[in-house]
Amino acid sequence: MNKLFFDIETLPADKDKHEILQKFHKSRLKQGKTKATFEDFLAGTSFGGTFGRILCLSYAFNDEPIKTLKGDEKKMLEDFWNIAERVDLFIGHN
Repeated sequence: MNKLFFDIETLPADKDKHEILQKFHKSRLKQGKTKATFEDFLAGTSFGGTFGRILCLSYAFNDEPIKTLKGDEKKMLEDFWNIAERVDLFIGHN
């Protein structure tokens, strides 16, 4: 059985998205759907695919040494899924 151990480090929304996120946050505050500060709300965007960004992705295939993908997010994901094609079991780290 081929195992892939992996961990993804993410970042919150980039500055060019802050204006739209501030409007969304303000709307949620008015509706009573959040009590979080904007800073906490922004930090939470790192956990979502809509605005969050991938900083790096580290993995180990079976007992091989750990490798890290970094740089362009699209390229990281393409490389990761190319590696994952031969995997039977994914083991993520939280």
